[in-house]
Amino acid sequence: MSGSLLNIGLSGVLAHQTALRVTGNNVANANTEGYTRQRAEFDQLGGQFTGAGYLGNGAQITDIKRLTDAYLQTQVRSDTSVSAEVGIVAQNLEQINNLLADPSTGISPALSDFFGALQAAAEDPSSVPARQELLSQSSRLVDRFRLIDDRLTAQASSVEASIRSQVADVNGLAAAIAEANKAIVTAQGAANGSQPNDLLDKRDLLIKDLATKVSINVIPQDDGQLNVFIGKGQALVMGSSSSSIVARENENDPSSLEIAIGKNGRFVQITREITGGELGGLIRFREDVLHPAQNNLGRLAISIADRVNEQHQLGMTLENQFGGLYFNDVNSDEAMQSRVVANAANVEPDDRVVSVRIEDTTALSTRDYAIEFTGPGRDDLVVKDAVSGATITRTTLGGLYPAKLELDGMVIRFESGSFQQGDRFLIQPSRGGIRGLGMVVDRVEDLALAAPIRTESQKSNIGTAVISQGSLVDSRSLNTSELLPGFASPSELTPPLVVRFLNETTYEVLDNSDPANPQPLNPPMSNQRYVPGVQNQLFSADPFAVQVSSDGTSISVIQPVQALSGTMPSALLPNGYGAQTIAIEGRNPQTGAITTYPAINVPPNSTAGSIAAALNGTPGIKASAYTDLQLSNFSDGGTPGTAALRVTIAGTNGQPPYSFEATFADPVADSPAAIADAINADEGMKLLGIVARSDGSSLSLRSTDGRNIQVGLTGAPADGDSLQLTSAGSPAPQTLNNNEEVVVGGQLDVVLEDGLRLRGSNSTIFTPTPATETAFRGFTTSISGTPGKGDVFTIAYNKDGFGDNRNALAMLGLEAGGFVGPGKDSFNEAYASFVSSIGAQTNEARSDAEAASSLLTQSEGRLDAVSGVNLDEEAAKLIQFQQAYNANAQIVSVARELFDTLLGAVR
Repeated sequence: MSGSLLNIGLSGVLAHQTALRVTGNNVANANTEGYTRQRAEFDQLGGQFTGAGYLGNGAQITDIKRLTDAYLQTQVRSDTSVSAEVGIVAQNLEQINNLLADPSTGISPALSDFFGALQAAAEDPSSVPARQELLSQSSRLVDRFRLIDDRLTAQASSVEASIRSQVADVNGLAAAIAEANKAIVTAQGAANGSQPNDLLDKRDLLIKDLATKVSINVIPQDDGQLNVFIGKGQALVMGSSSSSIVARENENDPSSLEIAIGKNGRFVQITREITGGELGGLIRFREDVLHPAQNNLGRLAISIADRVNEQHQLGMTLENQFGGLYFNDVNSDEAMQSRVVANAANVEPDDRVVSVRIEDTTALSTRDYAIEFTGPGRDDLVVKDAVSGATITRTTLGGLYPAKLELDGMVIRFESGSFQQGDRFLIQPSRGGIRGLGMVVDRVEDLALAAPIRTESQKSNIGTAVISQGSLVDSRSLNTSELLPGFASPSELTPPLVVRFLNETTYEVLDNSDPANPQPLNPPMSNQRYVPGVQNQLFSADPFAVQVSSDGTSISVIQPVQALSGTMPSALLPNGYGAQTIAIEGRNPQTGAITTYPAINVPPNSTAGSIAAALNGTPGIKASAYTDLQLSNFSDGGTPGTAALRVTIAGTNGQPPYSFEATFADPVADSPAAIADAINADEGMKLLGIVARSDGSSLSLRSTDGRNIQVGLTGAPADGDSLQLTSAGSPAPQTLNNNEEVVVGGQLDVVLEDGLRLRGSNSTIFTPTPATETAFRGFTTSISGTPGKGDVFTIAYNKDGFGDNRNALAMLGLEAGGFVGPGKDSFNEAYASFVSSIGAQTNEARSDAEAASSLLTQSEGRLDAVSGVNLDEEAAKLIQFQQAYNANAQIVSVARELFDTLLGAVR
């Protein structure tokens, strides 16, 4: 009995001694990172049956238990990954935000100073100091762009270095976790399944540290080991073995590292699948913020350089030359090829040549593109977003090189090489935009602030029409890049032009090389329609517009002489024009789609005017018609003053023909001038658009709207009166005698916008393949108001016009223009929007970081409430266990005394 009591006391002493050790260990490790509070688990020893019933045999410690919660641990790991990720993003965003918002480093002040200097130069374009200040501010703008680019490049290098460091940390932690798994299994085996709490704490701490690097998924195993997965289920730790991730050079973009996971030397790229932790934050910052920021600023730099270059080349320098490039050419060979990165895995030979030309900055995006030749054909390819992988378009090149692909304001040219299935290319249209920015103009003389075109109104004009100053559209052909014919001679417009009004609604443009004798242009610009009261553009602004002229076999042929009608004719003679079907096709310059317009069926003997009206019903076509007839060698063989010239013109809107007769003058040599004056004075001829001219020896008749002109001679046949006629279709003179008449039809000049073509079904009016001439002269001007007959306007080169500031004002107008991106923002708007976006992202990241930190603190607090050491609680337990220990020691003492009493009784 006493022995049983002794054993009970001893078991209690030992159990509470262990409890005191556990509690003391908790207190000792209260500040140890990763330590999990432990608790001694008490249990009673088995009871023993007696006559009085079962009696207990004391207490025992069955387990030293770690007090933790798996759910809370998982939550802490998740919150740790999120907090680390948003923290690293916020930290890096702060750097960019401070860089862009600082007036000493931002673009906005430098851009304002550049346009301010341009304004000063426009106010005094011949001032050398003003020009020098403009050059200085231009260089400062370039330097400011480069400063920001250098900072962003340095930050990009820092991010890549940090990625390498984080990858090394992940691998080290993964290996340590695998070793901890192995040690735990070994320890559990040696302890008959008891958990090695210190090793478990160490492993949990390693896993938490890993969660700061990357988001993880932890799966417990039956044997106590933990498997760790990253990304989309890629195994990083499996039991006692670990895989490695590597930061390796991206095959598509050598400037960026990609993450791959592998084992036994085989690796799979998982960059897009890495999330959470500092590594995920670095990748997210790089892909979502840094690269788009570089692309945004690059696009802005390209837009500024492109537009300023374009406008500057439309001006005139202090040396009477066209302006050259202001900034470096955004489409130099080097710049175009630098926008393409060939994948390092493309098979040999390395002979593919691909370039990217920026065509339209308003359509240019800020993303990068991935091109892959996917097959099955060797020319089948797909274009994807380089970051998201979303498909943008699929196409087939067709097998002939060079080939091109137009997309988002750029033209991707596949120049040459052995393109084949599996080839991949990275397209970065704006990433290097700042690196390519630089000044070309370095002399004040080379600043092209004047406009090269000058217009003037003749002082003797009788109308109220005024001509605009004129502006240059382009001095070079977009097809050949050669100077347009009009600018082939330095400091000259070849030829200078004169605009002459035949009446209030018709004008012609002539070669004014000899102002005393202007000549028709080639191709001609005769009988152009003018609408009083509106702006009338004289020349096409379409660089690809072409002009065709009617050069068929029927055109302007003087028909066989007929007997003169005795009275005024009720209808004109047929002009002999054959029937024709005119086919018109249009090709969309952007898509290449072909549009076939309704054919125009021309009946026999149609007038040039009616054909022009039919053609003008097709969008993009401007047709003009006119009829010219020259009369000379007037001869009055009979009684002077009895011969008369009859001119008959078709009426308007179903009205009968109108005839006008003018008698030969006496002397007959004065007839051309006298008849011209008479015709021009006749109101009927005026209303029908007939204009007469005389050089003294000949008479020219013109229908300004392409009506047939019928002429005849009245008088007795015996008088022997005659004259000779010539026209464009019948260059050989044809004699017209008394009591004879003849008719001639008109000609057509047709301007076709870019992509439009016409062809005739035969060769009567237009040939099946009409010859085309460019209708683009490189400049535009307009006339408005009401002109008078004979009013003249001249267009010439603005030689020595150094006080002219029109091109400076045009360059200044770029400040408010919408030239950046699909939103067509101005330069300042685009930059302000970008800075605002970075600021908003920074504020959001800052808030996210604060929120994530708060959530992490809360989840750590909840876990700490379970697993952390509470010194007050542990102190209370020490007292509790100490008291129990003392009480059990007293049991042992009582048992000994009882035993001693028993021994004494026996003695």
